[in-house]
Amino acid sequence: MATINYAQKEISCKIVYYGPGLGGKTTNLQFIYKTLPTENRGELVSLATQQDRTLFFDFLPMDLGKIKGFNTKFHLYTVPGQVYYNATRKLVLRGVDGIVFVADSQRDRMDENLKSFQNLKDNLQEYNYSLESVPWVIQYNKRDLENIFSIQELDTLLNEGKVASFESVATTGEGVKQTLKAMSSLILERLKVVTEETPEGVSSLTIDSSTIEKDIPIRPESPAQISAKPERPPAAKKKPPSQNTFIFTEEEPLKGLLPIEQKCLVYWKSLPVGSALLKIQDYPSSGSRIRYRLKGKLKILAFFGYMLDRKLIFRGKRSKILSGRQKYFFYLTDPPESRAPLADPFSIWIDEAEQRNFYLSYDSRYGKIWLIPHDRKRLKLEE
Repeated sequence: MATINYAQKEISCKIVYYGPGLGGKTTNLQFIYKTLPTENRGELVSLATQQDRTLFFDFLPMDLGKIKGFNTKFHLYTVPGQVYYNATRKLVLRGVDGIVFVADSQRDRMDENLKSFQNLKDNLQEYNYSLESVPWVIQYNKRDLENIFSIQELDTLLNEGKVASFESVATTGEGVKQTLKAMSSLILERLKVVTEETPEGVSSLTIDSSTIEKDIPIRPESPAQISAKPERPPAAKKKPPSQNTFIFTEEEPLKGLLPIEQKCLVYWKSLPVGSALLKIQDYPSSGSRIRYRLKGKLKILAFFGYMLDRKLIFRGKRSKILSGRQKYFFYLTDPPESRAPLADPFSIWIDEAEQRNFYLSYDSRYGKIWLIPHDRKRLKLEE
């Protein structure tokens, strides 16, 4: 919902970057922020959660011109990608003027793209909005990686509205500004109609851009009601510190945690069929996403031996409610280029708690295989 301040001759519009976790939303905003002149941008605010962040800042673009003498200020937001933070995602969408859906081009991420896209439509419906009424564009990110969908395939799967789409590599900034400029232009086109005439005696008002093509009732708002930013979500409760607490950074998320060596039970179709001794360790590789390696030996039905050796990439953190308690796991998989298209990943969940347990699952020619810590219950963490 754009805010028009006639006293300051300024229009404030809200753009939300939506999409699956680890898809590139935060990287988009960080690139945009650092390339803007300091005098044209506000403060970059980060609301951190256990797994993700909500970022927002405002800026005044100098290259888009004015609308009937009004300056236009844009407020950019990201949303957390994880399903657990849906309440925050819904809150950030309140009063949205335009949406950039950031899709991950990798083949093994299409399920997350589709779930996030459906979640976007569901949350818009809560505010009686729809993708037919709110301007939006789609950005296909990570175009520099291997094993990605073609643009035609992505359009078929995701771009049901046939809106403008852009290829990007957010880490280098390729396609980032083009996406933002297209989104901004769509919003400005919709807002031009409301600045044709200044209502007498009105210092500011709000306009719902999703109904801009209809007759718009102009109603004054009190200063207390006008806000470009949503309420901050409640802060996550912090765990009490302990002497064994690990410090994790974006550059080295598992620093201080590895190596982990573990005895495991092997399950096939819910049946225990063997045991294993496995070890996860760092795997330094310059210029590659592969950072970790899992090695070990499985013994099946006391007769068959099988060596396991997989290189792994870090995919993020995930949460799971287990026995009424929320637990956090570091999620690793094999790289998409190492497996067949659309195949399930070789997945590992490392318990964030101090016990350093890990769980893993993968597809074999005989079906799904699970490996769990020797003294633990089998958990369906892939759900």
